[in-house]
Amino acid sequence: MAEANYNHQVLEVTFEGDKLTALERIPVPRSVEMIRLPESALDEALDAIAALDLPELPVEAQPFLEVRLLLQRPEARIRERILAAMTGKPVRLARISTRYQGSGQGLADGANRRRLDEISPTEVFRLCYQRQFEGEPTAELVASFEEILVQVKESET
Repeated sequence: MAEANYNHQVLEVTFEGDKLTALERIPVPRSVEMIRLPESALDEALDAIAALDLPELPVEAQPFLEVRLLLQRPEARIRERILAAMTGKPVRLARISTRYQGSGQGLADGANRRRLDEISPTEVFRLCYQRQFEGEPTAELVASFEEILVQVKESET
């Protein structure tokens, strides 16, 4: 959404012969507004969407909405929850962007370096999750990872 705050314009130039005699900037009105929510947790973003008080407009004139999220860890069904909060609101979803509060470091970025062949795949998964999201993965997530791991090993034989 690089153009969210960009003021579009047309330049009208007037020449007399080969000399520029006038330059006028003519603003081009934005035909559809962009609403950009401040970066926040999912529940705060849902509250902000619920608080939107916008006039009824035809669909083609309804503003676009960018939802920016700052999450501690991945959350399920983010898009569906945002779309549900938008129900009945005269606004169109343009983008959902997410950023996580974790360090984002990979395994090799830490001071305690170990060789990958010394660590089980599940331990690698846990360590990566801890670094990315500053916390332990849920038991269900670890179980899902281990199920996928079994399926991969079975497909290799």
